[in-house]
Amino acid sequence: MVDPLLQGHYPEQSIRNVFILAAWCIQETPSMRPLISDIVTELSRLASKTYKPIPVLVQQIEAGSYTTKQPQAFTFGELNAATDNFKNESVLGEGDFGRVYKGYLKSKRQVVAVKQLHKKFKLLRNRKFLNEVRILSRLNHQNVINLAGFCTDGDQQLLVYEFMQLGSLKDHLYDLPPSKRPLDWNTRMNIAVGVAKALEYLHDKVRPAVVHMDLKSSNILLDQGFHPKIGVGSDKTRISKGGERVVVNPPSYVYCAPEYSKTGQLTSKSDVYSFGVVLLELITGRKAVDKTLPLRYPNLVEWVLPQLYDRRNFSIMVDPLLQGQYPKHKLQQALSIASMCLQGESTMRPNMRDVVTLLSLAASNAT
Repeated sequence: MVDPLLQGHYPEQSIRNVFILAAWCIQETPSMRPLISDIVTELSRLASKTYKPIPVLVQQIEAGSYTTKQPQAFTFGELNAATDNFKNESVLGEGDFGRVYKGYLKSKRQVVAVKQLHKKFKLLRNRKFLNEVRILSRLNHQNVINLAGFCTDGDQQLLVYEFMQLGSLKDHLYDLPPSKRPLDWNTRMNIAVGVAKALEYLHDKVRPAVVHMDLKSSNILLDQGFHPKIGVGSDKTRISKGGERVVVNPPSYVYCAPEYSKTGQLTSKSDVYSFGVVLLELITGRKAVDKTLPLRYPNLVEWVLPQLYDRRNFSIMVDPLLQGQYPKHKLQQALSIASMCLQGESTMRPNMRDVVTLLSLAASNAT
């Protein structure tokens, strides 16, 4: 698309960001377009002679092309002791495929999260289970939860993950006790950027690409400093016709892209839609679906999207716990990005690489 008269004399990363900025400007909904001041800021940065693109670590995740730390094989006795016989008081949470326990490995002096697969979902052959462990062990990113080990003693199938001290994003957005301080705007946007980078990694850096399919606020975990990490399903995967490795975790319907609910189609753009829902949760402080609200308003997406046509509605949609402490032009940018991600047609949604670029702009100097 670049003018051939330039004869290739342009910085590739810079021209990509110009295209992204242009796409943002021509949004169909007027209120979703950036402010002129934002355009000037970004174009001035791109035009600067000192402009240097942020280096991107491209990891070739292909057999034999890299080395990674191998997960440790644990005995059931070790994990049983670590979780105090899998007592109920150690339960951190439970998903579709298994229950997660907090454990302490005395030999390593390390707190871990131990996932015990439900019997009805256990992979029938340990060989297949170990193949899944191999797939997970190849994932290496600062925003993806690290797999520390596994267990295949007898009929037991367990996975051991690093422990995330601050729990899930859900724990810090909803039903907060009076003593708990709500997340400020900058923290929310930094969490969004981290999650977007994790999805970008799964979609663009891993080969075959991974489609997460179960992104939601309860699956986004936070470490010290509210550093976000997402877990990757683990229990079943398959290769789609497009060559993407799909983690087969039935998505929660409120995070589910329209094409999946209608046709069962699975693509990376399905994750983009789910991310859009999570971004709205961060902005509004509302659950993706809240049945305690009037019948017209329980679904977050259905409540937000019609209001995006009028800029005067933006302040109404922001989490009241922020008490007005947020930059109004950055709010507009964040809502615009969420709107792009939530397009009904999957082909109209941006890819996660572009989302990372836009969000990084929206999160920068957010004061």
